[in-house]
Amino acid sequence: MDAPARRTKMPALADLLNPAPGKTERLLTPPDEAARSAARRRANTSGFTAVNAGQEAVSEGQEAAYDGGDEEPAEEAPVRVWNRVRCLRCLRSIHPKHLADHMKTHKLQGSLGAPVSDPSRCCRRCRDIGRRCVVALDVAQVRTLRCLCCLTYKEACSFLSTYRNQRAGAIRHPALD
Repeated sequence: MDAPARRTKMPALADLLNPAPGKTERLLTPPDEAARSAARRRANTSGFTAVNAGQEAVSEGQEAAYDGGDEEPAEEAPVRVWNRVRCLRCLRSIHPKHLADHMKTHKLQGSLGAPVSDPSRCCRRCRDIGRRCVVALDVAQVRTLRCLCCLTYKEACSFLSTYRNQRAGAIRHPALD
């Protein structure tokens, strides 16, 4: 099994602008033909993925090991690319399926959320566990009836079934009235 290819170090901007004597040729010359041909061979294999597309530089020892034998090297398993999205507010890595609910939790934690003052009006799960039930002040703006804890822990909130038949354009959450 081949060792992974090494990445070449990019020269610093200061080295390009003010190079040392004799260093200019090394900084501005393209990679040698052996490294380019090795990159082309890797690109033509069936296991090529976008993750290893940028790794073009190959050391001389790896090039010699590839050319030395008659058999092809064992193909590596394709690299799995994680299907995650980075939240721009808290920088957490989140699955795209849960991104909308995650953004709603940020809104409820901010100025658009208010705690339910009467414990009898909390959702069933928050009442049973003893959590603080926080709901949207403006349901139309946050676009959810669920409370903050049920959104955060991806649980079913009893507010959905309780207030499903309420007027669609309700401004204030029914649990706050």
